[in-house]
Amino acid sequence: MKVVIDRIEDGIATVELENGKMINVPAELFDGCKEGDIVYITQNAEETEKKKQEVLIDISGLFDN
Repeated sequence: MKVVIDRIEDGIATVELENGKMINVPAELFDGCKEGDIVYITQNAEETEKKKQEVLIDISGLFDN
Protein backbone atom coordinates (compact mmCIF):
# COMPACT_ATOMS: atom_id res chain seq x y z
CA MET A 1 0.00 0.00 0.00
CA LYS A 2 1.27 3.43 -0.90
CA VAL A 3 0.57 6.44 1.32
CA VAL A 4 1.48 10.08 0.84
CA ILE A 5 2.37 12.13 3.89
CA ASP A 6 0.19 15.22 3.59
CA ARG A 7 1.28 16.98 6.77
CA ILE A 8 2.88 16.42 10.15
CA GLU A 9 1.78 18.50 13.14
CA ASP A 10 2.07 17.98 16.89
CA GLY A 11 3.13 14.34 16.56
CA ILE A 12 0.30 13.46 14.16
CA ALA A 13 0.81 12.61 10.50
CA THR A 14 -2.08 13.07 8.11
CA VAL A 15 -1.63 10.65 5.24
CA GLU A 16 -3.52 10.05 2.05
CA LEU A 17 -4.30 6.43 1.27
CA GLU A 18 -4.40 5.02 -2.25
CA ASN A 19 -8.18 5.36 -2.29
CA GLY A 20 -7.91 9.08 -1.54
CA LYS A 21 -9.05 8.79 2.08
CA MET A 22 -7.13 10.91 4.59
CA ILE A 23 -6.30 9.43 7.99
CA ASN A 24 -4.36 10.58 11.04
CA VAL A 25 -1.71 8.32 12.57
CA PRO A 26 1.17 8.80 15.01
CA ALA A 27 3.97 10.61 13.19
CA GLU A 28 6.52 8.27 14.78
CA LEU A 29 5.40 5.63 12.27
CA PHE A 30 7.14 7.75 9.65
CA ASP A 31 10.31 8.67 11.53
CA GLY A 32 12.67 10.54 9.23
CA CYS A 33 9.98 11.26 6.64
CA LYS A 34 8.65 14.66 5.70
CA GLU A 35 5.55 16.14 4.13
CA GLY A 36 5.15 15.05 0.53
CA ASP A 37 7.07 11.81 0.98
CA ILE A 38 5.58 8.64 -0.47
CA VAL A 39 5.84 5.62 1.80
CA TYR A 40 5.09 2.00 0.95
CA ILE A 41 3.64 -0.23 3.66
CA THR A 42 4.15 -3.93 3.02
CA GLN A 43 3.45 -7.15 4.82
CA ASN A 44 6.44 -9.30 5.74
CA ALA A 45 5.27 -12.92 5.91
CA GLU A 46 8.65 -14.19 7.14
CA GLU A 47 8.77 -11.78 10.08
CA THR A 48 5.12 -12.51 10.88
CA GLU A 49 5.84 -16.23 11.08
CA LYS A 50 8.89 -15.62 13.30
CA LYS A 51 6.77 -13.55 15.68
CA LYS A 52 4.07 -16.23 15.79
CA GLN A 53 6.67 -18.83 16.72
CA GLU A 54 8.10 -16.59 19.46
CA VAL A 55 4.64 -16.12 20.94
CA LEU A 56 3.94 -19.85 20.83
CA ILE A 57 7.21 -20.54 22.67
CA ASP A 58 6.36 -17.88 25.27
CA ILE A 59 2.85 -19.27 25.78
CA SER A 60 4.05 -22.86 26.07
CA GLY A 61 6.54 -21.72 28.72
CA LEU A 62 3.66 -20.52 30.88
CA PHE A 63 2.29 -24.04 31.16
CA ASP A 64 5.55 -25.95 31.60
CA ASN A 65 6.00 -26.47 35.33
